[in-house]
Amino acid sequence: MAASNKHSRPDNFTTLWRGVIRKFESKLRHTFERRFTGLFCVTRRNRRFDHFKVALHFFPGLESREDTVRIIRQYPDIHALILRQANQIIEHRFNLLGSGEVDLGPVIDWHADFKSGYRWPLIYYHLIEMGITKGEYLHDKIDVKVPWELSRLQHLVLLGQAYWVSGNERYTTEFVEQITHWTAANPPEMGVNWVCSMEVSLRVVSMIYAYFLFKSSPLISKPFWDSYFTLLYYSGVHIEQNQEVRANGHGNNHYLTNCAAMLWLGLFFRGYNSRATRWLMLGQEKLCNEMHYQVNPDGGSYEGSIAYHRLVLELFLTTTILAECNGIVFPPDYTSRLEKMCEFSQDLTKPNGLSPQFGDADDGRFCILSGYGTDNMLDHRAVLGTAGIYFKRNDFSETAGSKCWDGFWLFGTIQKAHHRKEHCPVLKSYPYTGYYRIKTDKAYLIVKCGQIGQKGVGGHDHNDQLSFELNIDGVDIVIDPGSYCYSMDKEMRHLFRSTCSHNVSQSGNLEQNIIKNDGKHDMFCMYSHNIGECTSFAILEDSRVRFGGQISIADTQMQYSRGIEVNSAANKITVMDCFAPGSEHIYTARLHLAREVNVTRVSDNQVHIQAGHVGAKLSISEQINIEQGLISPSYGIIQEAWVIAWNFNTKTQFEIQYEV
Repeated sequence: MAASNKHSRPDNFTTLWRGVIRKFESKLRHTFERRFTGLFCVTRRNRRFDHFKVALHFFPGLESREDTVRIIRQYPDIHALILRQANQIIEHRFNLLGSGEVDLGPVIDWHADFKSGYRWPLIYYHLIEMGITKGEYLHDKIDVKVPWELSRLQHLVLLGQAYWVSGNERYTTEFVEQITHWTAANPPEMGVNWVCSMEVSLRVVSMIYAYFLFKSSPLISKPFWDSYFTLLYYSGVHIEQNQEVRANGHGNNHYLTNCAAMLWLGLFFRGYNSRATRWLMLGQEKLCNEMHYQVNPDGGSYEGSIAYHRLVLELFLTTTILAECNGIVFPPDYTSRLEKMCEFSQDLTKPNGLSPQFGDADDGRFCILSGYGTDNMLDHRAVLGTAGIYFKRNDFSETAGSKCWDGFWLFGTIQKAHHRKEHCPVLKSYPYTGYYRIKTDKAYLIVKCGQIGQKGVGGHDHNDQLSFELNIDGVDIVIDPGSYCYSMDKEMRHLFRSTCSHNVSQSGNLEQNIIKNDGKHDMFCMYSHNIGECTSFAILEDSRVRFGGQISIADTQMQYSRGIEVNSAANKITVMDCFAPGSEHIYTARLHLAREVNVTRVSDNQVHIQAGHVGAKLSISEQINIEQGLISPSYGIIQEAWVIAWNFNTKTQFEIQYEV
């Protein structure tokens, strides 16, 4: 042990020293750029690309326009949907982050939060970044994610798809006008859309994909493409100089997008200069490193959030396919863990095709290839459609079902499953990530129990240890309420992360882990590290399945334990909660129901719940309260739904008897 510590110390010192150097270099650069912004922007004029040829071999799905159109026309509903969605973009009608459909007018304001009307100033980006860090640009009801989401330019891919399937140059005209206007309105390093390197990275991916859709249009001139390539190139310079990496040399999903974008740019500008060569090398190397740092051995993302798992999986899978199209092969342990990520998504998919909503969800996508503005953000099956083709696995394609169009735009083929129902294990555990799933003929139940996200930082994790979701015969009954928002409403951010917003029991107002809402602390951190511990997970006799888990409550000696038993033969679920040792607090249990669930009181300690064709009877020994609660099925959207709550003394047991 002593030898191990001795050898690890220089590495730790080197990592720390490199972090100090990076901060010093960054401070010098920001000081220079802030004082000479005008001069700096002038020097970033259009570069010359006279002898440059894009050598990137893009996805097979864009190799033959004729084949693509032929296949799409066999699906008239998909063809019509693409054109309808693209026409809305031409009319500047967007539905982003819970805004509902909004007309942004003839000239898009790329710097505005169009939901609140607030507009960020056109100043050096680092001044805005410092203001956001200090809270100067984080006011209630103002959401910086709105201009960021719009400026990801992910809708350009949709315009390109509409151009491909219709041949109508009006989509080209809109593409050129939007890029020209965005470039003029967002000079390099100026304004809110250069603040976050993740946003720049996602914009790069959208622009590269859009290029391959529009590159054959006769309407687009060489000067436009020179300007386009210049924007891409200097975006790469910005990303490289502003990587969202931590002192230990790793990061979170932000850093992953930086690495992926550098790989995409390195391939796009391959042979242009030594900087492009460095981007390619860095992107490949860092993605391999982050696969083993940010993805747990069981395949789950270390973020702890299922929505962010989908984002990270899309990023790894799409980028891996692109790299392999260009002769770059990742090591076997990388692709093996990537396949496990797909299995994680498959196993957690509910019978209705949606995924559970544990942890944060901000509707983030790596590259939107289908369903822009229309897909349910809890439906993650599209990535499994891609995985089914890439890994040649029928079970992935079968789970994806009709959500096969992302894979089509990447591979140029529709992967149809053989409809050979794969054996689905009753129990499935992901102990590193902290999810335990029980699936019987009628019941799907998933429990959160494990590590705190981002290796204890918190990040996109909630106080939801031992919370569960329940789906009966394809109908959601008990759900996780979601996230709603990040910075635009700190009180609601705190509420949706709190213990009381999850399907657990709580002692008074005590939180499982400390989260702070005083404006001085990071709203993405947890300030204690009490993890969930699984104590039992097994199939018992008589068609019964049992889960057991426990967690210590922050800053107390108290331990909260939960046992769940699913009896498929009796169509019954029994849950037992206990706090030990006891305290003077009031213990409260809560169940957050799906919006479609109706509740009828039968007696003081019994209610009947109905959702579609599924009915269930909830029985406990204590008096039940039926309350109005809040759920958020997507970022920025908030809805009312029923909450079943009751108080108890140290121990409680409740039973859900269901019928279909």
